Amino acid sequence: MADSEIRMSSIAYKSVVKRYSAIDAGKHLDPSCNTGALVALPGPSGCGKSTMLKMAAGIEPVLSGEINFGERPDTRRRPVVRNVIAKGNRR
Repeated sequence: MADSEIRMSSIAYKSVVKRYSAIDAGKHLDPSCNTGALVALPGPSGCGKSTMLKMAAGIEPVLSGEINFGERPDTRRRPVVRNVIAKGNRR
């Protein structure tokens, strides 16, 4: 596979909880996306769309639950190890 090719993987949130102080930003989130599927996250400002993406990338920590890429649980792995951004797109 060439460096510029993007490899896709399924992603699944398993009972993910995100909290900011006393505010639940996400409680028991369970969305998933199959390999190669395109997903949209519609919603009003402040509903957690960016937070969900940041949790998947490892930029925002989760309080509990798991985020899996393929069969691999990645919730506790550092962002650089998750390789969320395709190698050909890194700057």
